[in-house]
Amino acid sequence: MREKKISSLSNEKVKHLVRLQKEKSYRQSTKTVLVEGKNLLLDLVQRHSPKEIFITEEHLNLFSKHNPTIISQAIAEKISDVVTPEGCFAEFDLPNNRFPAKISTGLILDGVQDPGNVGTLLRTALAFNVRTIFLIEPSCDAWNPKVIRAAKGSQFDLTILPCSWKDIPTNIPLFVADLVGDDIQTFPQQKRWLLVLGNEAKGAKIPSSHSFHQITIPMSGPIESLNVAQAGAILLYTLRSP
Repeated sequence: MREKKISSLSNEKVKHLVRLQKEKSYRQSTKTVLVEGKNLLLDLVQRHSPKEIFITEEHLNLFSKHNPTIISQAIAEKISDVVTPEGCFAEFDLPNNRFPAKISTGLILDGVQDPGNVGTLLRTALAFNVRTIFLIEPSCDAWNPKVIRAAKGSQFDLTILPCSWKDIPTNIPLFVADLVGDDIQTFPQQKRWLLVLGNEAKGAKIPSSHSFHQITIPMSGPIESLNVAQAGAILLYTLRSP
């Protein structure tokens, strides 16, 4: 098979990859996303088929069976979202996520804006088999490069639904993380629930159309509150189905 190479920084494919990294609207219009990182790609390509892989030559042995396109180090630096790129990239189709017919558990991120927090919460949700994620604006885009890195590619195994509160089911109990609420340790375990985590500074803004229960994590140390990703991990673990 003939080896594919790109060496020019002005190549149209390079411009395309740069836009995938930087522009949410472009990712939405092309319905594709660029993922980078050697270990992340080695894991992802075992479960999901990339459209095309782009690597610097030293990684050829790792991805040779995928017929990768060889790129220069200069191109790797141009399309990368990190300071020191590893030189491994792949373009994937975005999952065609639709609202599930039946939802048992789910996570609602209401205006969570930090990419690291969103990515960590996606990874944690998948770890506890909570696979439906509602992203309410202005939450950070789930396909932001920083979110993908923090989530370790968990996005590809989740149903992620950008939406507004009018799209959130009203027939499933809502549990809202708050500094004031019922102790999560004493709350009866439920088979169906949606956990709401709000904006890092302002919290969640639940409309009057939705009833909800406020829950809190009891803390004995001299700490006022936890980071939203830390709190989310504890609550997802505690709420998990037996």
